[in-house]
Amino acid sequence: MGHPGRYNLPMRKLLFAAAFAAMAATATFAQTTAPGPSPATDPAASPAAAQPSPIVPGRYEGAFDMGGGQATPLILRILEGGGGLIDLPGQNLYGYPLSGIAISGGHLAFILGTGDPVAGNAIRFDADVKDPSVRPLRLEGGWSQNGAGSSLWLAWAPAPDTGDIPLSVEVKGGALRGSLLLPAGEGPFPLVVIVGGAGATDRDGNNYNVPGRCDSMRSLAFALRDLGVATYRYDKRGAGESYVLGGGEGDLVFGDYVDDAAAVIRSFQGDARFARLVVAGHTEGGLVAAAAVRRIADGAGAGVRGVDGLILLCASGRTAIETVDAGLADLPAELKAEAGAIMDSLEAGKPWPSPSDYFADFFRPSFQPYLISWFGFDIRKELAATGVPLLIVQGDYDFQVTLSEAFLLAQARPDAAAVVIPGMNHVLKEVPQELDENYRSFSDPSFPLARGLTGLVASFARGESLPEGLPRFDGGAVR
Repeated sequence: MGHPGRYNLPMRKLLFAAAFAAMAATATFAQTTAPGPSPATDPAASPAAAQPSPIVPGRYEGAFDMGGGQATPLILRILEGGGGLIDLPGQNLYGYPLSGIAISGGHLAFILGTGDPVAGNAIRFDADVKDPSVRPLRLEGGWSQNGAGSSLWLAWAPAPDTGDIPLSVEVKGGALRGSLLLPAGEGPFPLVVIVGGAGATDRDGNNYNVPGRCDSMRSLAFALRDLGVATYRYDKRGAGESYVLGGGEGDLVFGDYVDDAAAVIRSFQGDARFARLVVAGHTEGGLVAAAAVRRIADGAGAGVRGVDGLILLCASGRTAIETVDAGLADLPAELKAEAGAIMDSLEAGKPWPSPSDYFADFFRPSFQPYLISWFGFDIRKELAATGVPLLIVQGDYDFQVTLSEAFLLAQARPDAAAVVIPGMNHVLKEVPQELDENYRSFSDPSFPLARGLTGLVASFARGESLPEGLPRFDGGAVR
């Protein structure tokens, strides 16, 4: 999920594209086991971390005192294989990756934020098991930041029973964590693989950089389950429980997302539980899904099951190059020459080593490998190169992707079913016309999915005729 920010300055137009750089920012939090300068600042630096411990991966609920006896609820998820995520509901913060976590015997230490807790730009938490024989396991300790601190407690808690089946898929560098959701009954069912959108978007459609929760992908999955359609949604590389796969900023390229999506799709080929296999990509995930589906189709051999359909949800038909060029269009004349030279170099696959101060953030050398990879994909070409049945879905209250951008998708595949959902915004929610309410839905899961969306997706997933009554569009107009 991209952030619905509103920007005015020319370079700030690039920042919505730079939401993709949030993946790179995620890399800061991926250092869960690297040694630091001392155990006082990096809990993962202790060699005792490998000792047997009663503290096991799972969910821990508790609170810490922010001073004056004010208890702030805290939920910690210790992940299998390393890493951890934290929720602070009172601060509207969910799924935030820890920059360090270590377990040594009955001692747990973790760091929220980056940098040095002694310098005040991170918070260190330390807790010890109260009594290993008591269940549920309880830990007590404290937190510290820049010389301040107070008390902390945590207790093991069972994860909510939602019906999700945890399922990981092996990819480069480890495994993507995800959730398989099956309808009631025997099956076989149609399966929709959901590919999330831009930034550090997790399987539920949430981005820890955006306050609150949206739960768009989660809501879609459960609504489809009720209509007899199975789904698999996963935490993309660098997000959610897969955040440790983000690596360093220069290590992550756009093509990694395509590789990952293709691996997920292949993992379900030949699975007898599913009668049909459909892929749905949301926003930037539409490009990822389209490229992955084309790769699957190109590599399919005799007797190998292909993909039965592709759905694009609020996906733009503009290329990455067109998106960035639009952000550069209003630059002052004295800056346009450098911008053009940088873009020409990156489009040719060549890094630009020393951008000026004005471009030093967006075109920073460590981010350029990602841009070079991203610039190499064109969703219109991906769609035109495959004959997989296609459904294009766009909301008329989407202020991030316009109908004109969606028209480009329909032009690339004139045979596609292209549908407008009235009142639907960028995160698939039904919203009123007020701009503030539209944006509020990005952080409030109580907004419902847009009416007509779930039935439309379910019908396409089953290979049925699409419901009547929703506006259609082609390359020129809504009808």
